[in-house]
Amino acid sequence: MDTLKAFLALPVIAELANLTTEKTHLKPIHFAVEAGHKEVTAQLVDLTEEYKGQDSASVFESVKKQFDAAKTETTPVKPEVKLTTGQRKICEKKRELGKAAFNKKHYEEAVQYFTEALEINPYEERYE
Repeated sequence: MDTLKAFLALPVIAELANLTTEKTHLKPIHFAVEAGHKEVTAQLVDLTEEYKGQDSASVFESVKKQFDAAKTETTPVKPEVKLTTGQRKICEKKRELGKAAFNKKHYEEAVQYFTEALEINPYEERYE
């Protein structure tokens, strides 16, 4: 909070509170919301032109919803892979062999086993 107090004490605070990042056009208030800092958001509401005079709790929730919606839109959906019982067993065996090779520090062999398992099921999260 000392950093926030120092930030808020700057003579150019209104200008700083309204600066945006070049790529995403986010302002300090957006970063505060994304980090879950309601008290920081409350301090920045009246300094941020687009939110000036609004209730800080409402601003926090509104911006949070925007972030949540953006995450949902950008989260890739992994296709569902239908494996036969045999394919599942082969994947599991390759994974076990890969783990054993890795534990023995046979890294090239481990990579080969994991790669073979991924060729059968490229969406298996345990291999990522």
